[in-house]
Amino acid sequence: CIIFFNIIFSFAQTKVGDVHFNDVDEFNDTELMLNGAGVRDRLYAIALYLDFEVDGVEDGVMVAEKDVNMAVTLKMTSSLDNVEFKEMIRQGLERATDGNSYLMENQIRDFLNLIPIEINKFDI
Repeated sequence: CIIFFNIIFSFAQTKVGDVHFNDVDEFNDTELMLNGAGVRDRLYAIALYLDFEVDGVEDGVMVAEKDVNMAVTLKMTSSLDNVEFKEMIRQGLERATDGNSYLMENQIRDFLNLIPIEINKFDI
């Protein structure tokens, strides 16, 4: 019975729109917990993984300032032009930082350079 419970627990997932995210996932040999997820206009679903819990939106500053392992997983639910996708990310970061995304411009450019030229449905 204990083995059965452990097997179910290890595959626990959260559904966001039509996409499933693992409740616990491993990134670079570190286990991180799903801490929030959302869907954008049926284009993609996104999940934030942390090694600590947050209580709400007000903890966003704490998350941004922590120097610990974190991960974001994007699961594409539609094919997109990478220029369009990069613009969507820039706009989202601009809103999320109350117009202060310029303070992180180098990090934003580094992140945007990770985005492949071709973005297809079902890419992660």
